[in-house]
Amino acid sequence: MKKGNTELLDKINDGLAKIKANGKYAEIYKKWFGKEPPAEDLK
Repeated sequence: MKKGNTELLDKINDGLAKIKANGKYAEIYKKWFGKEPPAEDLK
């Protein structure tokens, strides 16, 4: 991502917040790393 591209950064952050809230992030993390994500990653 190009430095200073706040529009794209905001979209990525919004997407991450959504998948963290609905549990999909933890599901993907467990699939690839074989364990629960650290609690600080879910904030």
